[in-house]
Amino acid sequence: MRAAAVPGTGSKRLSSSRPELDVWDYITQKESAVPPIYYAHRGAVSERNGMWFAANRFCPPT
Repeated sequence: MRAAAVPGTGSKRLSSSRPELDVWDYITQKESAVPPIYYAHRGAVSERNGMWFAANRFCPPT
């Protein structure tokens, strides 16, 4: 992960302990480009035991 300056905290790394919304707010504030992999995509899914999975050869749609 690249080091990033977090406003009000000096120069620190964004760690996994930061709430996800804080990270997205920071990305928005800095107008950073976000790779498409972070966005939802349309496609076949299946539900199993209350969890949703993208359909693939290991988890075919039901």
